[in-house]
Amino acid sequence: MAEPQLGPIVPNKPAIPPTRKPLHGRTITLEPLTAAHSDSLFSCLGGADNARLWDYMPDGPFTSKADFDNFIHYAATSEDRLFFSIMDRTGLKDAYSGKAVGFLSLLRIDVKNRAVEIGFVTFSRMLQRTTAATEAFYLMLAFVFDELHFRRCEWKCNDLNVPSKRAATRLGFLFEGVFRKHMIVKGRNRDSAWFSIVDEEWKGEVKGALEKWLDADNFDAEGRQKKDLVNWETISEMRYRHLELIGPQYAQADIYIWFITKQMPTPRTESYGSNTWLRRLVPPYYLVAMEGAQSFVMKSPAP
Repeated sequence: MAEPQLGPIVPNKPAIPPTRKPLHGRTITLEPLTAAHSDSLFSCLGGADNARLWDYMPDGPFTSKADFDNFIHYAATSEDRLFFSIMDRTGLKDAYSGKAVGFLSLLRIDVKNRAVEIGFVTFSRMLQRTTAATEAFYLMLAFVFDELHFRRCEWKCNDLNVPSKRAATRLGFLFEGVFRKHMIVKGRNRDSAWFSIVDEEWKGEVKGALEKWLDADNFDAEGRQKKDLVNWETISEMRYRHLELIGPQYAQADIYIWFITKQMPTPRTESYGSNTWLRRLVPPYYLVAMEGAQSFVMKSPAP
């Protein structure tokens, strides 16, 4: 009788519980959230003008400063979540230099199984799509993997939240699936998209890719990036190995193509021959990554 496959043995050593400490970067500092940050955060996250920032969040929007203060008190004193304020160091706007311009947290902290989630990501408009925003995630990931020794970091979001899914894949998180009817949020159904980075991916590709992108030499005098974070030389090799691993589970090509399109934030359209599929959304590296995978997909016909 064949021996059952039980998985590799893992050292029985828990992760280190996270503590409230500042995390310093080049463009921002992550400081443990306190009531002292409430005024700055409300000015850039609160009020009717910022209501859409809370569309996919379990709380908010906040038009009342008193209600926002109560939320900040709850978040800052939470025993099962660790919230950090994102403190601007580069003057995103003069009035906010040295002040809080957003927040995020560690939650579902499972030190025994060495798994943790980054969530409650709430960025002001001035912070969104900036170097500082990327560095905030880098600091959190370095904290999780390098200092606390977690094996797995998760990213979950509403499956309708396209910007969040794009951010996850850009940062190197791999799509794992959709949990249907996962939550009821503000009276509405939420299907949750799940992503993750595991420790060998962080050490192998993701950390280096983020550090190269964040390096000051990657930006010109006006702060424009010289090289994009998402490219074949950085993190797509990790995605390729992931696709090789999960490919056999997706014998139906339609399902498989749907799955791999989820691995890229900006899929594009490719044409297929009439004997396969007329048009499908496929990621830019698709035909390169899937060389030799004839049992699952067919190559685009030669032009």
